[in-house]
Amino acid sequence: MLGASKIAYGALIEYVDGNKSLHSFDNAQSILLLADAISENKTLVNTLTDSGISPEARAGIAKDVLTKIGNPDSVSLIAQAVAMRWSETDDLIQSLEASGARAAFAAAELTNELDRVEDEIFAFERAIAASGELELLLANPNMTQKARASFIEDLVGKQFLASSILLIVHTLGHRHDHSITSSLNDLQKLAAARRGRVLAEVTAAIALSDEQKSRLEKALTAIYSKSVEVQVVIDRKVIGGVSVRVGDEVIDGTITSRLAQVKRQLAG
Repeated sequence: MLGASKIAYGALIEYVDGNKSLHSFDNAQSILLLADAISENKTLVNTLTDSGISPEARAGIAKDVLTKIGNPDSVSLIAQAVAMRWSETDDLIQSLEASGARAAFAAAELTNELDRVEDEIFAFERAIAASGELELLLANPNMTQKARASFIEDLVGKQFLASSILLIVHTLGHRHDHSITSSLNDLQKLAAARRGRVLAEVTAAIALSDEQKSRLEKALTAIYSKSVEVQVVIDRKVIGGVSVRVGDEVIDGTITSRLAQVKRQLAG
């Protein structure tokens, strides 16, 4: 997001984080439902982002149209959002989706389940990354959202929390041209950001001990001047060392990477 949308997004997320009445599973679900209702109606979304209409009028239209669909708290959030200025219509939709996810994370934090929700989203993302067949199935554009939700419920419904399933199902159905793994990774970043952390994906040949993970988190925190949350990915192709990805930055200290670099130098 750029310009006005970036400012509006920051203000909206701050509003969600600071408004405890929104911190419930029901409100998170309602916000995502309303985001869907808006995105499916091009006339409505264009109206709600039309800078030629006053912010108060846009908020009033949102309330009039959405009151019968969502609950009062979520409708109030939408009214707040559409009163802001957005550079692109899709920026509003993605920001509402992020707001719904943020409300779900805040609700999980209140019940001391946020760590579990993060772990379950990460586990699901890893399962898809390890199975091309599963990824193709869930990314099939002909698969309805209802069918996708039913499949995921059958797959992990007995193991995962309702909040995890809600967020996974919605994210997979609203990827905005991103891959499934990338979309789920963005969801994990949103969860980490809820607690003021940066997400670091660490790839290693074997699991890290608690002490190794703690040392790595401290080192990365010193580098980025912000608390870092480490998630470890096991890759047997890595001979030794670790590769760390933080956002778009990669710190690669694996033997495999160094061998590849030597081969490139020899070939040159």
